[in-house]
Amino acid sequence: PVRTSSSESKIYIFSPQHQSHIMGSIQMFYDKPLFGVGPNLFRKLCSLEKYEIDKNTCSTHPHNIYIQLLAETGIIGLSFLMLVSFYFIIIVFQNLVKLILQKKDTLDNYTVCLLACFLINLWPFLPTLNFFNNWINVIYYLPVGFYLQYIYSGKLNQKIKLY
Repeated sequence: PVRTSSSESKIYIFSPQHQSHIMGSIQMFYDKPLFGVGPNLFRKLCSLEKYEIDKNTCSTHPHNIYIQLLAETGIIGLSFLMLVSFYFIIIVFQNLVKLILQKKDTLDNYTVCLLACFLINLWPFLPTLNFFNNWINVIYYLPVGFYLQYIYSGKLNQKIKLY
């Protein structure tokens, strides 16, 4: 959290601008909670009076993928990202439990690096780029191909039982 000058005691999530983007996005979510306002429409709708929090509300995206998906695709769209995030958190947690209790490491270095890629990219408490931008999706989805190849090759299933 960022504190403003001593005369103001307001606490912001990342910065006053990010706070304004996030609050505008949440207003969009309240307007259409199930399916959202539409992919990549934050940039067009943020200037509407009903979503405007202050002069900093409008931007190309809300600078957080979870908030962006919540506003633009609603609960339905966000649920897919949440399921993927929970899947990777469960795998990491299972490995940590086995490592602590059984002193047995179930993941090799390759899998740990892939999981680190996913968790770093999906970390919810950092400002992020536009989820629907082309080049950032390369960073998001390139490890997915390596991970799927690893699963279908049978190497991961030999290490831990996921299904």
